[in-house]
Amino acid sequence: MSKKVIVTRPQAEALNGIILNMEQFEAIRAHVLSNGSCWARLDRAALNGMSAEDLISALVFDFEVEKTPHERLAEVYQSPGKSGISRSYITSMHSEGFRTGIKTALEFLGIEVTGVNV
Repeated sequence: MSKKVIVTRPQAEALNGIILNMEQFEAIRAHVLSNGSCWARLDRAALNGMSAEDLISALVFDFEVEKTPHERLAEVYQSPGKSGISRSYITSMHSEGFRTGIKTALEFLGIEVTGVNV
């Protein structure tokens, strides 16, 4: 089985529309024949430029929606050491300091992130 393709939110919405309407075969055919530039409908336009390989993999196997920077930061904040940052880098002794640093940086930048400082 292939690795899940990571797509943007607009691409995910377009892919879900194709899946919901059971148009996978037609979508793959049109995409391949047009070299990935057949999507004129606004709700499918996000797929323009996507590689045929990624479109096929997303429609046949599955896809994952790319996380926004806010979502990634909240994930790291809520579970330091479990979000792609090595455990040796953030030990349990330093987790609270790490969280405080994230909160402080967000405060300085005037950014609100749900699950961190909101």
